[in-house]
Amino acid sequence: METTTTSQTTTTATTTTTTSETSTSSTTETTTTETTTTETTST
Repeated sequence: METTTTSQTTTTATTTTTTSETSTSSTTETTTTETTTTETTST
């Protein structure tokens, strides 16, 4: 009898970068979301 096990790992990383420009008094906010899914199958 053969058993197959599949395990899935999902990692989500969110990075928010805020840049302030003093001369123009403007603020720029950049949000980057990265999702990595790793699947491992063992028999």
